[in-house]
Amino acid sequence: MMEKKKERMKEKQKLRKETNETKDNEIDSEDEDKQIKQQAELELLLMDEEPSEKQHFNMKKIQEEETKSSKKKNKKKILNEKSASDAFSVDVKDDRFSALYTSHLFNIDPADPKFKRTKGMEEFISEKATRRQQYDTEKVDVPPKKKSKQSIINPELSNLVKSIKSKTKHNK
Repeated sequence: MMEKKKERMKEKQKLRKETNETKDNEIDSEDEDKQIKQQAELELLLMDEEPSEKQHFNMKKIQEEETKSSKKKNKKKILNEKSASDAFSVDVKDDRFSALYTSHLFNIDPADPKFKRTKGMEEFISEKATRRQQYDTEKVDVPPKKKSKQSIINPELSNLVKSIKSKTKHNK
């Protein structure tokens, strides 16, 4: 009798497991369908109508090419190969970089360990130097107008000063 009960219990458990598995499979397939639909929608959103020809900026490759160009052995190889860094150029006239030239908060420090000397950075440094020269020449060209001391000082004040000076001389 005990054995029959155990067998029945085992059979019930097997049936429960099978029903749970089928339910889980149905849920999993529904989840997979939802995920596939969401992924397809995201791809449609991110997909451009025309393929873009953007070039990615890789600092390591540019630095390696610049160090190779300094070595005599590799100069011939580099002349034969087109450099990716040659295609990249910085627009130093862009208004977004105006704070770089005017504000002291954005000075370029070549002594900083994070500073990377590249063609773009050289362009920024030279542009800042030229702008500074232009600013200095503009400053020198327009000398400040000197006004005579008498016109600056108010006549009432000058009379007051004279009277105080004369009184102090008489009291001594």
